[in-house]
Amino acid sequence: MPTDLRELLANERSNFEATSKFMGHSFALIKDLETVYELAVKQIKRIPTGTTSDSDLAFHAVLNQAMISRMLLTQAASAVLKMYQGDALMHLRKAIERCAFAVRISKHQELGRVWLEAGLDPENEMMKTKYRAYRKAFRTELIFPASGEPDHNPGLTDLKQKWEICSKPVHGSIFGIANFIGNARKAGTGTTIAFFDLPHGSLQSMFLYVVTTHLTILKLFTPVIGGYMDDQTLWSKELKYASEKASRFLGAWTPNIMALRAARKGKLKPRTGSQGHYSS
Repeated sequence: MPTDLRELLANERSNFEATSKFMGHSFALIKDLETVYELAVKQIKRIPTGTTSDSDLAFHAVLNQAMISRMLLTQAASAVLKMYQGDALMHLRKAIERCAFAVRISKHQELGRVWLEAGLDPENEMMKTKYRAYRKAFRTELIFPASGEPDHNPGLTDLKQKWEICSKPVHGSIFGIANFIGNARKAGTGTTIAFFDLPHGSLQSMFLYVVTTHLTILKLFTPVIGGYMDDQTLWSKELKYASEKASRFLGAWTPNIMALRAARKGKLKPRTGSQGHYSS
């Protein structure tokens, strides 16, 4: 049977309304994190224009990474609340990369030019010299330096572990399709594939996974962007507030998350319907 896109969109709205209501005040954590990201622009003391020095190009490259990360936070949170786990992890993976790129560019400012020029190869150039230079400069082992390397950062090591988790459903392995099949079977609708792949009982843990990952990202952005700010006090204050708020929710929810993870069922179950939408 062909997919009824209007029904799918209606079920997305239904999921969002139900999950955002269930999440209660924790829903505001996304706004808190967005506020910190926005300070990256509002607190900048000077945005360099008209120059092509390594330091100025590095600034533009880093600021672009921060702004894209902010957008990816919104997209990941929206995906979770619509019950799309794979999409949420994809957006989270991209945000982790943006942060890792920014950290590397801040340490090696000449790479800002390499990153910005990656798309400037002539269309008829077979070698794609600038793009190849970009790929070489931002290899996985360089953006996530191992212990013992000069650029090693424990925060990046933590993000690399999350990046690898987020990568699994993006590729063609069983991790990319398991939840779509499993959720369809649990819904008992007779459909082979469910559109909504967030495992039942995983809403709180997945939401907090997005939040805590972006807290780590923002902490890594602090020294990268802080040098460009007039005053870093407000950034640090807002980041501390968001971090403490997230910790309170994590502490309150951990027993329920662990119980749901162990049982893989609980008080939130899928409605029967062709799109497998969410209900409390």
